[in-house]
Amino acid sequence: MKKGLSIFLLFVFLFNTVGYKALYYFKINSANERIKQQIQATDYAADKLITVKIPLNLPYVADWADYQMAEGEIIYKQKTYKYIKKKIKRDTLFLICLDHSEKNKLDKESEEYNIKVNDLNAKKAFGKPVKYDFDKKEFYQPSNPYILIHASCIAFKLASSIDVFLKAHPNPPDHYSYLS
Repeated sequence: MKKGLSIFLLFVFLFNTVGYKALYYFKINSANERIKQQIQATDYAADKLITVKIPLNLPYVADWADYQMAEGEIIYKQKTYKYIKKKIKRDTLFLICLDHSEKNKLDKESEEYNIKVNDLNAKKAFGKPVKYDFDKKEFYQPSNPYILIHASCIAFKLASSIDVFLKAHPNPPDHYSYLS
């Protein structure tokens, strides 16, 4: 009885630490496969497509006449979109995307489960932001004063060795010899 209960509690503990992450990983992979098959079969409505414009700063890029097939995903405002076509026109990248709502839902479920299991309260963990007064220079403290001393010693040695070299070679050579 005690052995069975301890094994059960061990499995519950392992699931709460590692197992739920693996479970959601496999669920998200299967959702990615389903949307990939949907895209390959062009089994989506044209009104569900979203066009995303991304500014580019690339010199010497030629404009594309038509859209080209592409595969990938983009996250915009904490939502995941699968892009299926892309096009570059002047200084803008146009992506035709499909909303990946299943992955968004699974990500949200995973995050909620993580908060519940680990007893995280979002209001406690992410309370008021820390404010710094950047006019004052008091907030900087070197973590290890030895590093600053060591760096200054290296800089002094480098400066003194350059000084010695310049004193030994004040003028450039009159002629150059080449090895051939």
